[in-house]
Amino acid sequence: MLNFKDLNYRKSFFKDKFFKNNNSKKIGVLGIILIFGSICFVNTPAISNASASQSVLNIAKGGTNANSAESAQINLGRTDSISSNSTDNQFPSSKAVYDYINLQFPEFAALDTSGNYIYSHDGLTWSEPKQIANGPSRWLTATYGGGQFIAAGSTGKITTSKDGITWTEAVTVPGAESISLESIAFGNNYFLVSGNGIIARCLITTDCSISGNWSVVFSGRTYGPRYIAFGNGRFWASWEANFLSTNNGESWTMYGWPSGTGWSSTIFYALGYFWTDGDNSLAKCPEGSTTWINTGFFTDINGWTSGSTDGNQTIVMSRPNIIAYSKDSGNSFTTINVSDTEIYQLAYKNGFFWGITNNKILYSSDGITWQSKALPSGTWLALAVK
Repeated sequence: MLNFKDLNYRKSFFKDKFFKNNNSKKIGVLGIILIFGSICFVNTPAISNASASQSVLNIAKGGTNANSAESAQINLGRTDSISSNSTDNQFPSSKAVYDYINLQFPEFAALDTSGNYIYSHDGLTWSEPKQIANGPSRWLTATYGGGQFIAAGSTGKITTSKDGITWTEAVTVPGAESISLESIAFGNNYFLVSGNGIIARCLITTDCSISGNWSVVFSGRTYGPRYIAFGNGRFWASWEANFLSTNNGESWTMYGWPSGTGWSSTIFYALGYFWTDGDNSLAKCPEGSTTWINTGFFTDINGWTSGSTDGNQTIVMSRPNIIAYSKDSGNSFTTINVSDTEIYQLAYKNGFFWGITNNKILYSSDGITWQSKALPSGTWLALAVK
């Protein structure tokens, strides 16, 4: 287990966000309320000055008039609404203020197998699930790029969101009506999505929530390409026993697997290399190169589903019941058994690795020791972070 409490993480997280990265006076005030309140006001007794309570709530809502109707209806962790006639209102707890503010500035989004989405600012406190209109039966992958979230799923469905709170009605990528889109990558001003047999792209200067702005740029065999990644100006996609590469998503070149490896189950970019898992080994390709190298790792383990890095020396990979980590830029790996856990997507944000796994979010500061927190009801497969 990690040696920190959620509250301590939240205080330091908001201190960094509100004082280092945001010059807004309102946000600064909210940061002061959170930090000061977490020390002094978690169990504050009733106070008689209702307007003082309302003023704090109104700041959180973004208003200026403590007696306005809007501020009178804000409810942060209370069972009753705030009334200007009340004489026994309690100052809201730091957690209540935190939870309210947390959901106003999402940096995390997750999507499930029932067409729903949730969002969070810190990865710990999440919104209630909401349905995406015209969504697929399963959302399978998500990412963030070009100033927006994007998710893809079964029957070729795509949805986007500028803020993580409001998502567009799902549309179908033309030509992908029967395809499960399993991977998304962003780079060189394009989103590329891939599934069993196709790769499609959308230029971000257009509206990627419109079906007609997507075009299929590669179509091939039944079993590929499935996964795609971007790094250092190039896209790589895994395709049966081969790789595809491009810088613009339009003109593709095919490359073979290195000797001793096999079919790919995922591909990601980390620390100057593209990494992919074959049936018999982990392979890597240096950025700027087209030559893939058999690393000799995981000769008896396959089926890796995701990978991520802290941008320093740590790489984390996941597959059903196993997490692998490297603390030396991929020169060696250590595996951890995690029973009954399959991380579908990994990401790195705010000094932590994050993994989505059915009904939980997992997080770790070092990739070795992991902690989990329950998510709202659902089977969550897709995770994206800003």
